Amino acid sequence: MGSLDRDDNEDALPPSAGPNPNKGIMYYKAIDLANGVFAKWRIATGSSARVALGDFNGKGNLDVASINYNVVGYYEEPDPCVTVHMNEIVQQTSSQNPSMLPSLWDGEGIVYLADPSLVVKSDSMALIEIANIAISIEIYPPGDTVPIGEGEGVKVLYGTLEGASGTRKPLGGAPFPATASTTSSNETLEADSVQGAIILRMTPVPGTSESEWPDASKVPVKTTFDLSKVGLTMPSLIFTKVEDLWWGEPFKGREFYNLSGFHFRFLESKTHIAHIQFWIADTGVSAGAHNHSNDYFEEIHVDLSLGTGDGGMSQINEEHEDATQEEAEALPASAYTHKVLPPLYEHGRMWKTDADGNAIRGKNNVVVYPWHKWQAGTGSNVDVWLAHEFNPDLFL
Repeated sequence: MGSLDRDDNEDALPPSAGPNPNKGIMYYKAIDLANGVFAKWRIATGSSARVALGDFNGKGNLDVASINYNVVGYYEEPDPCVTVHMNEIVQQTSSQNPSMLPSLWDGEGIVYLADPSLVVKSDSMALIEIANIAISIEIYPPGDTVPIGEGEGVKVLYGTLEGASGTRKPLGGAPFPATASTTSSNETLEADSVQGAIILRMTPVPGTSESEWPDASKVPVKTTFDLSKVGLTMPSLIFTKVEDLWWGEPFKGREFYNLSGFHFRFLESKTHIAHIQFWIADTGVSAGAHNHSNDYFEEIHVDLSLGTGDGGMSQINEEHEDATQEEAEALPASAYTHKVLPPLYEHGRMWKTDADGNAIRGKNNVVVYPWHKWQAGTGSNVDVWLAHEFNPDLFL
């Protein structure tokens, strides 16, 4: 424990022996103690047994020294050594926005949001630009007007929006294979008269014309999430080939990529609202048949670029629902219902629901899904899409 940023609040640096993903040294920095908000990021990836604090370079800051955890015959770290991590944290420079508080959480962005029913004016915060689409998080008080420009998409995360096409909700309308556009012919929408609304806005980046790319390395990505007011620097988010992730072995050899992402929580209660992450798949690539048997969310995807032309979501047909994952992966395309998802369109819910529309829960209370996957099409460019993972315990 120690105040690494000299703000008189104690920061914590717990070491972890491993294995992955629980390995290294995590730094927990107090952002807003009154609201219980911290930042969290990994400052070392090697197995760590102990840490020590001290001004090791004479610059007046507390630096961090660590020694790898290495016990012969129990847990052995390749090339164990002592490492020193120099402290380059800067102090928080200004007071925080009361309706949105940004932070860093284990390499991802996190935004703590006020209850929109209690805010008095709208606010927004830039997150990222991907595939020439700028994505921001916005909050609106009850009954407020929500402008929407031509070509813009709006995805509701909490509350509702009203427009000429009806009510927009976080979990969408009709189930899969239904789809709906996140754009609008209206110039304005209206936030829920009681709850207000929290939304993601997807805006084409001005001055850009490209909308498709031949491979993942060409897809433009720019992190616009600003943490300078809380004394932090947001790392540049990048796409990583899934086979290189700690869980990615089953995807060896596939041109399949992931960029993760952002979390959204309520500021006062810390209740999780949603998490978003981004994916890329090349021509003909299957993102893998899965049913979220170990995950805990209700998931909706929005397409950002349909470079393969006929890519989209595929859901296994009812007669094959009892297949194992290996069997589901091996089934032909005819065993699935496939729905092409054009840019800025979302698909309907894929999880199973009861007669009242509530998600059916399975083992360990997870949401029950049939086997499904993103299946890239036949075109020569890549698909880019955005996954929204909603808290199934939050009434949306």
